[in-house]
Amino acid sequence: MRNTRVLIVSGFSAYFKQGGGEAEAVSLRASLELHGFQADLYGPNVIELEGYDFVIFFSCHPSGMELLQACIDLSIKFLFWPNFWMESGRLPSPEERNLINKYCKHSAKTIIKSNVELELFQKHFDLNNQNILRINWFVDADFAGPADASRFKELYGVNDYILSVGLIEPIKNQMALIKAVRLAGKKLVLIGGFREKDYFDACRIESAGEVVFIPHLPANSPILKAAYAGCTSYAEVSFDPPGRSSLEAAFYGRPLVLSLSDWAKEIFHDRALLVPPTSVDEIQRALSVATASAIRRDRMDSIFCNRHIPDSALGNLYKYLKSAKGAW
Repeated sequence: MRNTRVLIVSGFSAYFKQGGGEAEAVSLRASLELHGFQADLYGPNVIELEGYDFVIFFSCHPSGMELLQACIDLSIKFLFWPNFWMESGRLPSPEERNLINKYCKHSAKTIIKSNVELELFQKHFDLNNQNILRINWFVDADFAGPADASRFKELYGVNDYILSVGLIEPIKNQMALIKAVRLAGKKLVLIGGFREKDYFDACRIESAGEVVFIPHLPANSPILKAAYAGCTSYAEVSFDPPGRSSLEAAFYGRPLVLSLSDWAKEIFHDRALLVPPTSVDEIQRALSVATASAIRRDRMDSIFCNRHIPDSALGNLYKYLKSAKGAW
């Protein structure tokens, strides 16, 4: 009997600029492979669509509608992994509501990663409770392995530094972080490319030479792990919920300074200092507290970590893929 085959598909523009969502899709594929599934990322080397048992659509992009219909026609189970969020106070547009309702209605399952995300979908979209597949946010199984912090420090010539990882763009609010770091008299390392060159250029000007900009480090690479392990604190003060990199930093026990949000409260509880992203002064004070803290941990507590590694975080997905194969 052949292995269950899973195809992971993103919106057509996903990999133009790779961020946490794209890294998450790659990690999902690796995790499925480790659990005995044959998992492919959509590309030129995949087999014909009818050769798959499941398709996981890793987006809310309209380009998935044609794929959804093809899966229905071929009796392939289509799983909707929305990765959708709305900034505080914003309501979904009629176009967003109509599109996401179609995905929720016609998908075999809608995959939800937190209670906050579930509440958002139940409030704004027509989500059938029977079609919810609840998992947890996750990092790679081997992410929190040993890391030589000195490798990163020596390579980039930094010692005591605050770290932030992610694409540089207005919604991620790196400008406010740069201003706060300069007020605190600290050194900042920003790892990630940019979406808007004008914003990136403005950030470089504001940094006044006190920020190390590193365009890209491969996800899950030893040098990225070393960057996390060596930072005095990790900061992410975006206008959307914290990215997957904040979870990775948590695995190394780094003090966290994150934007205040219901998502951050649910995931990190009291493990992070939460600040309003609009206040440079409050961000600066939190950074000073985090980097001066006498409480240092080499690792986040085991209960937290176990909740966010694939074996436990994706357990419901594994069970569903094993039990539902051929049942539709």
